[in-house]
Amino acid sequence: MAFVLAEQQQRIAYEERLRNNSATDIARVWRGFCGRIDAGYLRAEMAKFLFDIRQEEARDEEEEYYATTNRLQRKMMHKNSNVKV
Repeated sequence: MAFVLAEQQQRIAYEERLRNNSATDIARVWRGFCGRIDAGYLRAEMAKFLFDIRQEEARDEEEEYYATTNRLQRKMMHKNSNVKV
């Protein structure tokens, strides 16, 4: 009788360890799956952010170029208007 109880306790302990290990494996796989999905969203968000920054920088450079060009053209016109032929 004592042997049967000990054997049942061992079996119960084994099943509990098996369930705990299985639950741990399931949780690990689920976290990995969710992490990959989150990483995809973060990659897309970062790509959009970088694209927006590059667009803004290009717009700023274009504005600066036209401002400089217009200023130089006005200077040249002003200089040329003072020249007597």
